[in-house]
Amino acid sequence: MIDVACGTGLTFALIDDQIGPDGHLVGIDLSPDTLSRARERVAANAWRNVTLIESAIEDAAIPEVADAAVFVLTHDVMRSPEALGNVLAHVRPGGHIAAAGGKRAPTWVIPANLYLRYAMNRYTTTMEGFDRPWRMLDALLPDLRVELLLLGGAYVAWGTTATDG
Repeated sequence: MIDVACGTGLTFALIDDQIGPDGHLVGIDLSPDTLSRARERVAANAWRNVTLIESAIEDAAIPEVADAAVFVLTHDVMRSPEALGNVLAHVRPGGHIAAAGGKRAPTWVIPANLYLRYAMNRYTTTMEGFDRPWRMLDALLPDLRVELLLLGGAYVAWGTTATDG
């Protein structure tokens, strides 16, 4: 499993429950500070099946081909064809992809949009594409499905990579 822009590793326990002790988790993040906290989390839980990579996603030397990848609160990564291409190149054909995050809510939900703009400014460099953050993934995954949440201010998307043949 690849955890894209894994931050402090908040998703690691949930992922570990899914992959079990024989699975492997690769967490990638650009920030040395957040990866330091992820390393502390890995050590505190004695996870021996986690590899952490400090790198921009598009430049990450991902050491294996995974069965799945997850993108949680990764708007900037979801806007980068190079980053998406690098991750998807390291997920097996027919592998699972999941993404979740905030998105621009319908205009009638003004308070939600104001809050999202405030909250996402800490984690994003651009609001471009915030109406459909999964748009680039949609072009890369043949069966991408999207469910809107929180009055349209958040989404979960999932699909599989193309299979050979």
